[in-house]
Amino acid sequence: MPSINIIIAQSNGNNWFYAALVLFIIYFGLVLFCLLDALRATFKDSVTKLIWVAVILFFSFFGSVIYLAVGRKNKLI
Repeated sequence: MPSINIIIAQSNGNNWFYAALVLFIIYFGLVLFCLLDALRATFKDSVTKLIWVAVILFFSFFGSVIYLAVGRKNKLI
């Protein structure tokens, strides 16, 4: 019976690793999506594009969320 407890204990540690890995992939995907969208977009002027790229890079998660909420509405195309 002790071997079953060891297997259960080891599998719980792996679940945290996989959950953290999935969250990291979602985080990285969100930042990458917002960065590529901002770089491809046409804004009123190039300074606006530069500001959004800087916001996304320096405040990665919150900058991406702010860009999705506000920045995408400011695009011309």
